Amino acid sequence: MNKNDESQEDLIILVSGMFALISCIMSILAITTSGWQIDNYHNRTGLFQTCYKDNCTDISAKHDISIIFAILGQCFIIFGIIGSFINAFISRYRLSYLLVTCFFFLTSLFFWLTILTINFYLFLNGGSAIIFNAAIAFSLFATFTASYASGTFFSVYNYSIHSRTSNTYNQMLMPIDLYQYMPKT
Repeated sequence: MNKNDESQEDLIILVSGMFALISCIMSILAITTSGWQIDNYHNRTGLFQTCYKDNCTDISAKHDISIIFAILGQCFIIFGIIGSFINAFISRYRLSYLLVTCFFFLTSLFFWLTILTINFYLFLNGGSAIIFNAAIAFSLFATFTASYASGTFFSVYNYSIHSRTSNTYNQMLMPIDLYQYMPKT
């Protein structure tokens, strides 16, 4: 963790990076394999090729948009993992929490777009599709934990909010305190 100040936000962003690392490994595995659709004759279809019993044919031109969305999701998740580990171990910047959260959110978005666009061409019943759906779940876990870390970081340290508000505005009055301010008749 940080040498000068260890906090729970660093630990949470590290957990978020671990979720993202699991999601990255699972999505790479699912994208490179050809088990997205399996028919009755055990022919397997993936994003890049269709494998019959004897040979495999290239079909990557048919799934161009899905491949682009998957690769963009992979780039964003790698940027998010690097950012979360830098943030947890090297230095803590205010905006890096938000940046990591945005990277993980864009990862989840592009992974969902991959599933939506490939669903036009394939009936997703193979093991690769199941693994990719699990990768989406882990990327959502990474997004939720990173957003929680950034929310707690900004609420605990009150950057740029505390200086613009007065102390009486932030205080909460109890009903007994309200009774003191009521007009006397």
